[in-house]
Formats: sequence, C-alpha cells, structure tokens
Amino acid sequence: MQMNIAPEYVDVVFIRHAECMHTAAVGMPSAIMVQFTSTDEAVRASVEPLVTRFDTPVRVQQGQWKACAKETPFAVLTQADTPLLPSELADEAHLPRLRATLTTLAQHTFICAAPPLLRMKASVAIATAVAQQLEGASAAAASLGKCNVTATLLPRPSPLHTREDVAALTAAAQAALAAAEMGEVGALARSVLGAVEDVAIATRLLRACVAYLESYSQLDSDGGFVNDEVADAAVAAVPEGTSASAKFATWAFAAATRRGCRTVVVFGGTGWWASLINQLGGAALPAAIRDRVLPEIAISQDAKDANGEPIQLPLMPPAAGARYVRIERTADGFALALSDASLAALNPSAPPSGAESGAQRDAWLRGLLATGEACSY
Repeated sequence: MQMNIAPEYVDVVFIRHAECMHTAAVGMPSAIMVQFTSTDEAVRASVEPLVTRFDTPVRVQQGQWKACAKETPFAVLTQADTPLLPSELADEAHLPRLRATLTTLAQHTFICAAPPLLRMKASVAIATAVAQQLEGASAAAASLGKCNVTATLLPRPSPLHTREDVAALTAAAQAALAAAEMGEVGALARSVLGAVEDVAIATRLLRACVAYLESYSQLDSDGGFVNDEVADAAVAAVPEGTSASAKFATWAFAAATRRGCRTVVVFGGTGWWASLINQLGGAALPAAIRDRVLPEIAISQDAKDANGEPIQLPLMPPAAGARYVRIERTADGFALALSDASLAALNPSAPPSGAESGAQRDAWLRGLLATGEACSY
C-alpha cells in the first residue's frame, strides 16, 4: 500500500552483516586503512596495535581462503564482495544479537535495505529465517523478505557478484560437503573454507556454509531482493557533489514515503555507519548522544593522524549487532537525533554520571569492548 505522505524524519536501524571472510584472521578498522597501507614502514607500525588479529587455528586457516579460491569460477568473491565466515555461522555467534534486534523491530513497521554485496544480502536471508521463528515477528519477517537493494549503501565501488558466482560457490560447497562426509577434505573444500584440513571441522563448517548459501539462493529466487526505482530516481536527481550519506538519506525518505512508514532497517558494514554519522552532522550531536551512536576511543597513543593527533577509532556493534539513529529533514539538508526510546535501546547505554570525559570515559569505552557490546573494527 502506497501512502505517499512525506515523513519529516526516518528512523534508521543499522544491522551489521554477519562476520565475513574479510575478517577471518584480521579485523581492519576503516579509520586506519590509509595508514596501514602506507609505503612508510614507520606509519604502518604506528597503527599496528589498532588491528584486531584472530589467532585461533580455524580462523587462521580460513584467513587463507582468498589465496585458495583465487583460481575458482567464483574468484570475484575474493575481492571486495566476500561471502560469510563459516566458523562464525557454525558457532551461531550471530543469532542472540539478531533475535534481540528483531524482537525490538517486531513492534515497528519498516522497510529493509542492503547494498548489492553478498555478505549483506546473505545476512538479510539469515535474519529473515530468524524472524520467521520468532513469536509475533511475522510482519518483520515479511518486511525482511522484500529487501530493497540500493547502490547508495555501497561503501565504495567494487566488483560485484552475479547469480552465477553464488551458484558456483554453492555447488562447490555442496560437493565439498558430500566429500567431507565420506572422509575426504581436498582442494574443493579449501576453495570454500580456506586451509581447513581436519575432516570433522571441515564437515561442520561446510554444513553451515551450504545452509546459508541455500537459504540466500531461495530468498533470491523467491523475489526477496527488489529495487525501488522511484527512490533510485530521487537519488539520481540530487546535485552533483552530494555526499554518499545525503544520497542515502534522500533514498530513505523517498522509499519510506512510498511505503507509508518511517523506519528503514539497513544491513551494512561499519564503514558505512561511521560515514553516515560523520557526514550527516554527527560532530554537532551532544556528546552523550554521539557516545551512543558512534563512541570513539584512542586505543593507542602512538597511532597519529595527519595532524599528529591520536587516531580515534569508532567502536562498532559486533557482527549482527545493531545501532539506531533518526535522520531529520531540515531546511538545508539533514540532521541526526536519538528520539525513539525503544529503538535507542539497541545502542550502548550513555556513560554513567561522572564518566563523560577523561580516564573514566576511557574506562567506560574499554568496558564496552570487554563485554562484547562493541568492537574496534
């Protein structure tokens, strides 16, 4: 049903995609990407303490996946458009966070959106399946099951997967699983998992891989990924030089107007969320609100930016975790707020009284990391 009543605000719930092969062994914060890839060894060394490294054997083995898959028919997936991380899916680490978020969203009418990247769209498929199993979340499952795919959510231009790429990966995973269940783990399994050699572990991971790929392909074949041509046209009409986040806001307002709702659930990456907050006026937010939508911490005093100041790392929700912000339409663009109490509960709580600055605030931020409420990549 199309209401065509332009809202004065849009509530955005950001759900971070499930862990992907990009972060199998290394979690790289986008805030340090320029320094980490510098040709200056001293600059690279300065930000090394800010990199999250996963040293468990299975994570390290999966960290070799890109090399193992570079000659496959689905090699495009070894670039920027990576698939999900089988070990995290097998451990179901994402499910408690998704259930909590979807329980909150079940009380709201919303539309779903994602960029045309496999890890985001596969996360939508997983979330749809979770919502279908939650009591009272049938409307949420229906909304997730018609996900709007929009390029305004792409963090940067990149080669994208095709259905043929996903079909090839799925076929490889299915064949590798059949072989593993017969006790054989070879090149085909490595092309899907990386350098995982243990038969029992490989079998477990391949089952998780096949399950999510088949779920994704089913949603895709059922028409679960759609395009809002009217909203896309609204973005195409914005002036040249408009920021990526303002383009998304334009898309969100147009899409919400057509659907008669005020909430957009976005499956995306952490770099996109940081850009949205920073480009739409996050610096002007009161500190107590900014600390709830995009808290920042200087984890290492040795890591400096171009001005010689400590690099502030935004603390992000963990994989499949969520954050919320309201985008308000203003006379000269957009502004941010934190207005819906039920959705704001998805964010970290405000710092306790007396911990708004200095060592106490630093301790609060490190507490978010220690409890898993936030992560640094």
